[in-house]
Amino acid sequence: MDSTDIIFIGDNGNTARTAQITDLTKAKGTIYDYGVNVPMIIAGPSVVKPGRVSNAQVNTADLFATIVENFGYTNWQSRIPSNKPIDSKSLSPILKNLTDSIRPWSFSEIFKLTTDSADGKAMRNKIYKLIKFDYGAEEFYNVANDRVESNNLLKGNLSQTDVANYTYLCNEMNKLLNSNAYCSSSIGMKGITNNGNEAFEVYPNPSKGILGVKFNAVQARNVKIEITDPAGRIIFTQDHVDTHYSLTINSTEFAKGLYCVRILHGNKTFARNIILD
Repeated sequence: MDSTDIIFIGDNGNTARTAQITDLTKAKGTIYDYGVNVPMIIAGPSVVKPGRVSNAQVNTADLFATIVENFGYTNWQSRIPSNKPIDSKSLSPILKNLTDSIRPWSFSEIFKLTTDSADGKAMRNKIYKLIKFDYGAEEFYNVANDRVESNNLLKGNLSQTDVANYTYLCNEMNKLLNSNAYCSSSIGMKGITNNGNEAFEVYPNPSKGILGVKFNAVQARNVKIEITDPAGRIIFTQDHVDTHYSLTINSTEFAKGLYCVRILHGNKTFARNIILD
């Protein structure tokens, strides 16, 4: 047995009889976390520093790549036809204690031969989860703070971080499913108050490449300009130290979508949403 890895994994969440939640309609048989988030334990010689707990995003499809690579077939991807997507990611880097992340999101779906209102798709990262039901409804949760998914953020005002994660998960779901049906073009601006209205302007918006930035209330000297992508990552930063009250930014290499332009001035931050088309 000293050469054998043992993988134990749960099956499709907790039943209503065992789920430790008040709303039992969100248990087994649904795409809520209590229906799809299951335990997995791996033990054996491949595990470096056993006894660790990982919060990595993992899909059950990742077991394929993990098992194949543990057999020594590290070039298995070359055996897959180039026109076929590869959804499996090896857990080996986690087992070897090299990283705690192999994928930025996990995906789940439910579909039946006779569809019903529970059918749908869900994608989550470590903090947020987006649910798109096949009949059209959608829900969005901060699962880091709301494990039982009781507060649908789409029913209230969204923060800039909420919007960035919503847009990111929507776009990733579109790419995974090869569809444009999973993102609302208007939701990205829902509930957002741009607190940069009196500080600066960004034009044109939407833009096809060259962005103009014009400062108003803030001093043009000694500010930092940042642009963040839908996942909240900073993709552009520039210190502006001269006295000019306007500048241009070449954004032609940025992917299309929703972004946030931020101006950092002293202890204040001003932000505006932009769309690159």
